[in-house]
Amino acid sequence: MNLTGLTTNTVYYFKVVATNSGGTTNGSVLSFTPQNTTVAISTTSLPNGNVNSSYSYNLSAQYGTLPYKNWTKTSGTWPTGLSLNASTGEISGTPTTTAIATTLKFTVQDANNVTSAEKTLTLTISAVAP
Repeated sequence: MNLTGLTTNTVYYFKVVATNSGGTTNGSVLSFTPQNTTVAISTTSLPNGNVNSSYSYNLSAQYGTLPYKNWTKTSGTWPTGLSLNASTGEISGTPTTTAIATTLKFTVQDANNVTSAEKTLTLTISAVAP
């Protein structure tokens, strides 16, 4: 049996009743909670960084089937010196230019090649005061 239209992370109850050949009926109330199975980027924000200072931050995902792979920046421009590791989701490098609230969009795939919805995050790289 397939159930559709259920809300994830919501508890649903159902009752199972059986009658044996002697006519005795017995039942139990059971429950289940559907989980989201589509991979999603769970990172909610990127930490700020500074020009000429090492930057490292791992994007994170949830749901889907591990391992996650093929992290991709689908739009936006990196500050010079930063890049994304497609295997791990790590943003790293030493930025050499400023970036004020730069909008970057990302996707990731799970082990079954299901691609997440695009996630928009904002990155700021500030100049260090002299």
